Amino acid sequence: MPPTWKRGGSCARPVARSRQAWDRIAVGYDRTNTPTQMWLGGEGVRRAGLREGMSFLDVAAGSGALSIPAARLGGRVFATDQSAVMLELLEARARSEGLSIETGVMDGHALEFADASFDIVGSQFGVMLFPDMPKGIDEMARVARPGGRVLVHAYGDPRQIDFIGFFVEAVRAVRTRLSNPVHVGIGSKPR
Repeated sequence: MPPTWKRGGSCARPVARSRQAWDRIAVGYDRTNTPTQMWLGGEGVRRAGLREGMSFLDVAAGSGALSIPAARLGGRVFATDQSAVMLELLEARARSEGLSIETGVMDGHALEFADASFDIVGSQFGVMLFPDMPKGIDEMARVARPGGRVLVHAYGDPRQIDFIGFFVEAVRAVRTRLSNPVHVGIGSKPR
């Protein structure tokens, strides 16, 4: 039985610009990042103790680098992301492997699930990009069952990681119309 949705939650936070940015890069991200990050996702869910039949929530799932390995292990997976395009790519990848993964467009700052809904809640390189990372982690912990696990793969606060800033500046050098990446949670501190 799927987890209980928390009614009255709102996905309508001011994330439209970030959502649009992720929708624009989704196909390229799916082609280059997701396949190379699957191994890490598989290791994470295995080490977190995911077993067949356990419920698993992937927050900021992208196109499935954590969700797909969780489903391969037999987890009952629900994947959330603010980008519908990312979730469509995840669904296509799951179908191609004969896996069943439920998806929903959702703001990770306000997960629309009841407290204590999942055995394991995870995020791979997702929650670290949230404008309010502590709120996202708090939400993940809130929907994890007592005795459950919260799995986070992250570099840390992207505004504090030099190589991400260097990468963004390098991209800007050749793509001068690149919008400020702070809208997807990376780059300079919010204004």
